[in-house]
Amino acid sequence: MVQGGSALPARRQQPVLANVSAADAGIYSVVVSGGVWQRGDQQREPDVNQNVVVASAPVSLTNCPGTSASFSVSATGTGLSYQWYKGGSALPGQTGSSLLLANVSAADAGMYSVVVSGRVVTR
Repeated sequence: MVQGGSALPARRQQPVLANVSAADAGIYSVVVSGGVWQRGDQQREPDVNQNVVVASAPVSLTNCPGTSASFSVSATGTGLSYQWYKGGSALPGQTGSSLLLANVSAADAGMYSVVVSGRVVTR
């Protein structure tokens, strides 16, 4: 793989750049050679994605029966997704940055958590 005319060490079919930052953004070329042919016209500009950073985490709540409990998380990053859990089990359909429990009862008591994930988006 070549960046800006400088060859990067490659011993894999799919080179991996570890610990990338905004300084690594640019056009990368892949040169495949062997025998009597060479091809260097495969160029791609990878996106450098931001790490997931949780700005504010959900806070612990104590509610009276019949009231609503609302949890939320604020995060930044690329391609964020959320999954809420109760006691280690995923809550089906609860994939937003907030969780609302309406008309709570003793059955709703427990430990709630959220996993915030980012993904790599390529162009």
